Amino acid sequence: MTPEEAAVAAHILQAKFVVPIHYGSLHKPPMYVETSNPIERFGHQLTTFDIRMLLAEPGEWFELS
Repeated sequence: MTPEEAAVAAHILQAKFVVPIHYGSLHKPPMYVETSNPIERFGHQLTTFDIRMLLAEPGEWFELS
């Protein structure tokens, strides 16, 4: 799923917040090549749907309110 497709899926699911995972951790050429600028592209598309993105470092905790 591209970042843009993921944003559309979040919109269809009526999400208020999204937390991207797996970006930057699966780039293993030649088996898998991650798409370029996934967070920027995802964030840009989310703004068209008024959905907030929360970024967390691995192991970091946060609360949704």
